[in-house]
Amino acid sequence: MKYSQLLHRIIFMDVRRIGYIILTIFFILNLFTVLFCMPKEDFFAKKADEGCYFIYSKYLALNGILSYPHLLKEHLDSKERWFWPSPLRVGYFLISSLWFKIVGSSFRSLAYLSFIFFVLSLLITLIFSKKYFGWQVAISLVLLISSSPLMMAMAKRALTDSVGNFFISLSIWLFLDFLTEKRLIKFILFQACFAYSLLIKEQFVIFIIFFILFFVIYKCFYDKSFGWGYLFFIATIPIFCVSLIWLIVSQSATLLVRMISNNLQSPAINEYSIFFCRGPWFRYIVDFLCISPVTTLLGLAFFFLAITDQQFHKDCKILYFLLMFLVIFALLSSFDFNKNVRYAIYLDTPIRLFAVLFIFETLKKIRISKMGLSIVLILCLIDYFNFINLFYFKNIYDPISWNLLKDLRFIP
Repeated sequence: MKYSQLLHRIIFMDVRRIGYIILTIFFILNLFTVLFCMPKEDFFAKKADEGCYFIYSKYLALNGILSYPHLLKEHLDSKERWFWPSPLRVGYFLISSLWFKIVGSSFRSLAYLSFIFFVLSLLITLIFSKKYFGWQVAISLVLLISSSPLMMAMAKRALTDSVGNFFISLSIWLFLDFLTEKRLIKFILFQACFAYSLLIKEQFVIFIIFFILFFVIYKCFYDKSFGWGYLFFIATIPIFCVSLIWLIVSQSATLLVRMISNNLQSPAINEYSIFFCRGPWFRYIVDFLCISPVTTLLGLAFFFLAITDQQFHKDCKILYFLLMFLVIFALLSSFDFNKNVRYAIYLDTPIRLFAVLFIFETLKKIRISKMGLSIVLILCLIDYFNFINLFYFKNIYDPISWNLLKDLRFIP
């Protein structure tokens, strides 16, 4: 009996090790695939957003941060540049201009920067998801995110999406960390990280509504010892810091007001935004289904299951991501313009977390939970080939609904 038990343990350990080796190899394959699929220098979208980020990053790398007012004036004086991404994305241009000074200015340099922040996003996801959901969920989630077609696609482009996704994802995890550990240093780190994320993409301001709402829920139902004063700091400090930095770099309140006004008006007069980035409230769901059909369906299945089952509401960390997905999705869907799935890239993480939780919850009920990682690997393979098809063979640059539905032959 003892020998048979020992033999069983040895075999089980070997199978388990082989499983983890396979997962590790697939994870590395995902990263090498992103690098392999990265466009050559002459094949970036030089007349689109990538060209804007390259020009502005190179300008600041050559002339320094003190030349920012001149950059803003050039942007406002050229009507053609009104439709470019805003130069007020100071957080990104600080990183990219410094990066250019280190490695040299090229489109591939910016793409490598996106790749680095994609890897950093995987790292913070592993650290925090292990802390709050356990090792098995953490491995599955990181593997599933590493094979996300949307995130892999943005990791090979000279765009802000990977960098922005890293900072807003870190902000989301740090806010949960602050609530559960109740340490002032975590709150300060959250405030600093969230403020910086606003300097990369001003659209992230909508997260203030979610942070305020969940803080009220957490205080009322989970920990009443929190002071209401935190609400004031959540609502004001990040916006105050961003406004102050904008004022410093622009060196003129008038110039700053003109720049903000231009940013607010540009979607309504931008033909690309009008014709290709508008649509019904469910447009993001359609886009995610086009990019990752099986993973999205499983994620939505868990979302609807958990949102209606009070058993999941008792777990504040699950409720946290349920509410984040619901609030941010509702806010994004309410906007008339800029409905582009890459602007909602940060929703990909909760969708994949929900898919992983759905798999393990279902397998636990039928008592075959050891199959969880195998099923996750199958999902990863499906998403991996979706990435190859859409973003390598079809070579989609901007994953708007029109491009996705056309290349998948849903529309002529």
